[in-house]
Amino acid sequence: MRASKLMLEKEIQQYCTEKKVTLALAESCTGGMIAARLTSVPGASEYFLGSFVTYSESLKKSILHVPDAVLKKKGVVSKEAVTHMCKGVFNVTHSDYAIAVTGIAGPSGGTSKVPVGTIWCAIGRRNQKPYVWKMQLKGNRKKIVQECTTKILEEFLIFLHACET
Repeated sequence: MRASKLMLEKEIQQYCTEKKVTLALAESCTGGMIAARLTSVPGASEYFLGSFVTYSESLKKSILHVPDAVLKKKGVVSKEAVTHMCKGVFNVTHSDYAIAVTGIAGPSGGTSKVPVGTIWCAIGRRNQKPYVWKMQLKGNRKKIVQECTTKILEEFLIFLHACET
């Protein structure tokens, strides 16, 4: 674990500004917390384009063009949905990198198949297949959102460095 959460945001900013790359997001269950963390560092506008907080299914469809068939067949909280969300970010913003997240932070909304704490994440680089993974987190809503946000930012930094090779 990092000594400071803010250090993580600064590392991301330093990397992106040095490499002159941009980032945009699609957030659902995090409600904009990833964007808030990134913009807590002065100068984030040098690389950070913005975030779509597509909390509703209708915004996932209308803004990010997640197909209705995917949402009906696989669900809003699924690998397929988050993959389309990530692709949608690229289509709308033309960013170099994109992060997308969807999940159930609770305390309600979970099912036996998709329990509270189920989070799907995608990190992508333009014109490449995104890295998609699932987290199963425990705790109250606040803890789930905070842990999810930190883990995504950590994974994004690892992803950035992996893209160098």
